[in-house]
Amino acid sequence: MKSHKISLSVPRHQILYQANTTTPNTKPQTTNNEQRTTNNEQRTTNNKQQTTNNKHQTPNNEPQTTNNKQRTTNKKLSTWKSFEDIEVWQLAREFCNDIFKVMQYEGLKHDFALKDQINRSSGSIMDNIAEGFGRGGNKEFINFLSIAKGSSDESRSQLHRIFDRKYISEDEYQKLCNKTHEIANKIGGLITYLKKSNFKGTKFK
Repeated sequence: MKSHKISLSVPRHQILYQANTTTPNTKPQTTNNEQRTTNNEQRTTNNKQQTTNNKHQTPNNEPQTTNNKQRTTNKKLSTWKSFEDIEVWQLAREFCNDIFKVMQYEGLKHDFALKDQINRSSGSIMDNIAEGFGRGGNKEFINFLSIAKGSSDESRSQLHRIFDRKYISEDEYQKLCNKTHEIANKIGGLITYLKKSNFKGTKFK
């Protein structure tokens, strides 16, 4: 008895049809992934653009801060009715009084040359601040402040000599030197303010 084999093979044209119909289904998914990637890149670009815009906005605050400082400086200058109102002149006056006391010490009062030098240099600080202010113009004021600052350093140099000759104690020597530093720093700050100020002086009002 002959046996009949049943063929389970699928026709070739049917396999080709199935292959052609299933392959395109992967393309839309790939396209969607590319679209999402593009959208993410776009958002990243927008975030960078926003960050850049924020950076550009920051400098706009700097001129306003500078203008506020300028107005404060001009207001400060305009409130000085006389040189006695200037803080650094007041400090220079105190320093002169301290130096005068030292000049009465037994050793220094007989060292006429050194005593005369520090008397002149310490007095030059307050006198040049006063004269510069009295000129009524910022450029002249700055010039006299520079002289006053130099006189402060000169006084400190003379204090070194006074200490080296043992006319004063180390503690008093340090205190007086610190005062010259403070005066010089304040004069330097005042010069900087005047150079940046639009206020030309009382005589230009």
